[in-house]
Amino acid sequence: MNIALYYLVNRSANSLRPSAPAFHRAIVLLTCTAAIFRSEIVLLLVPLVLQGLLRGYTSFGALLKVGVIAGTCSAGV
Repeated sequence: MNIALYYLVNRSANSLRPSAPAFHRAIVLLTCTAAIFRSEIVLLLVPLVLQGLLRGYTSFGALLKVGVIAGTCSAGV
């Protein structure tokens, strides 16, 4: 979880939002954590995803693709 938050916070000083790849990496890590270890991480994941969609960090299609891939890989582990 700390690494996922690092991806969201670590950016250049003049950047107002995280890059799309960094946002997707954070979503992948939180999805894997929620699927494998703790289901209450979903309570952090849902508002983060909604914020990313509303602020334009990513698109719904890209987020769906990242979530399905991460969820499938997590279920396989």
